[in-house]
Amino acid sequence: MNLTPTPGAACGLLLLFVSASMAYARQGAEENYVLQNPHLRVTVRPKLGAIEVYDKRARRIWTQPEPTGRPDRNPFKNVQAGNNVLTFQTRSGGLDVRVTVTLDARKPELLVVTAAERPEARFGGGFSLDVLLPPYPDANIAIADYSNGHLYPITLKDFPATWFAGDRLNMPWVGVCQG
Repeated sequence: MNLTPTPGAACGLLLLFVSASMAYARQGAEENYVLQNPHLRVTVRPKLGAIEVYDKRARRIWTQPEPTGRPDRNPFKNVQAGNNVLTFQTRSGGLDVRVTVTLDARKPELLVVTAAERPEARFGGGFSLDVLLPPYPDANIAIADYSNGHLYPITLKDFPATWFAGDRLNMPWVGVCQG
């Protein structure tokens, strides 16, 4: 693991020389953090409360919705970098939560786990983090729901549901595909 302070402009150059193992970079006053492996580069922007993922093979950037003007988007605080892991605190659903972001050292797998700072606290609902939007406008969300499976265009105006109960899903996953 490398934890290297870098000036903002030099970060891109630093990333070119990162070995195949995990690396972290901390940039200037913005204090952005980068987790990287041979497949993905994950940039965590604590001040904005945002994450973006660059898929090196597909050469695509997956970003979260714009946080400007969103009262539900909170900055990330108390960021700690570890081996393959970043942890930070934020607020979701009116509750203080600790988020752990883990990037596998060899596989294109990113794991995000959210836990309440006080497990006994009442939770009013919320999401761990905003979704990463696909980098193409003709994308579909694939959901194995209601004994079938459906492709919902991400541009659909009246989405059939904003969430699904676990008993409505045939398989516990959701995918995103182009076209």
